Amino acid sequence: MSNQEDFWLYDLEVETVLEGRTPVCRHIEGEKFRVEGENLIFPEHQKISMYALAAILPLLTAKQRETAPHDWMTTDAEIACPDPLEIEPKVFPQLILRFHNGQPCQKC
Repeated sequence: MSNQEDFWLYDLEVETVLEGRTPVCRHIEGEKFRVEGENLIFPEHQKISMYALAAILPLLTAKQRETAPHDWMTTDAEIACPDPLEIEPKVFPQLILRFHNGQPCQKC
């Protein structure tokens, strides 16, 4: 049962997309990680540039939430990296989970 203290968060998948560009930072096409609740989950032996991660982190919590249909957080999946060639990680919503304010995350 839902109440006013419940809220929903999307799990996310963040993937490096080069689209034929050659990066200056260490980026590899197709490398990805997941955001599950508050956790960043990296596949074994995959890495991400700390500069790219620094650009992405402030936006992930907003991307986990429902936003208005025409809000850019809803319509835009690409986030520019500070890399001079603007390699763009893409954020894809995955599973959506309900949380309750004041209770620990069962998935975390």
